[in-house]
Amino acid sequence: MFDIWRPEDAIDGRYVWLPVTFNESGLQIQWKDAWDLSLFQQHL
Repeated sequence: MFDIWRPEDAIDGRYVWLPVTFNESGLQIQWKDAWDLSLFQQHL
């Protein structure tokens, strides 16, 4: 999770949630326009 900083309108800062994947070379954060929450059902 991170926030989008808007100095001209700080009260309008918004949060962005993106998946983090770890691999042998470190971590990867990939932009998602939409989430499919059924992805999480695999891991229960």
